[in-house]
Amino acid sequence: MKQAQIVKILSAEYKTNDVAELNKLLRQKTTTQTKYRFSGASLGYLGVTGLIKMITGEGVKVIGSTRTQLVRFEDIEGLEKAKPRSERPVYSGPKKTAKSAVEKALEDDEEDDGDYSDLIAVPPKKKRRPIKPQGKSGSKFIPKEKK
Repeated sequence: MKQAQIVKILSAEYKTNDVAELNKLLRQKTTTQTKYRFSGASLGYLGVTGLIKMITGEGVKVIGSTRTQLVRFEDIEGLEKAKPRSERPVYSGPKKTAKSAVEKALEDDEEDDGDYSDLIAVPPKKKRRPIKPQGKSGSKFIPKEKK
């Protein structure tokens, strides 16, 4: 994206096309604090979301959750207002994992008599010990006589 395209998007909210005036408005504490989402292939899967701090000659400075970073114009493919927390999907927990052989066998066990001898026994995994290096190991420092 180019600087002119980003200024055009921001001018809808701030009512000015001048970059210097936009930078003044963005740094004021009294202006609306609207978060924007920058997307692009080199910005990762989620992109960059945060408050715009400043528009520079190289890119846009964005205040993220923990730091301020410069997003270069050539990295930006899309720019839109970030959705509020209430509109974004909320994930309650980790994804379900595949069931182990023991869990499947427990589900398939029709008889609930407390005897689990018919189930598959999984042997514990053997722990590997680290292999010691052999041959030319150790320090190669040989002290020399002082003159």
